[in-house]
Amino acid sequence: MEIERFTQLEILDEEILREVLHRLIDRVEVAEIGSIDIHYDFKNPCLMGA
Repeated sequence: MEIERFTQLEILDEEILREVLHRLIDRVEVAEIGSIDIHYDFKNPCLMGA
């Protein structure tokens, strides 16, 4: 699973980190009141029968 591989990585190169984050995050929404919603591009492993 992509998220498990990501959590075990030590990414020192900023460009590689940026690429990995772009693969994991679909979009980020910031409301006028300052709240932030992050929409991920993977399924929650807790909701997959774990």
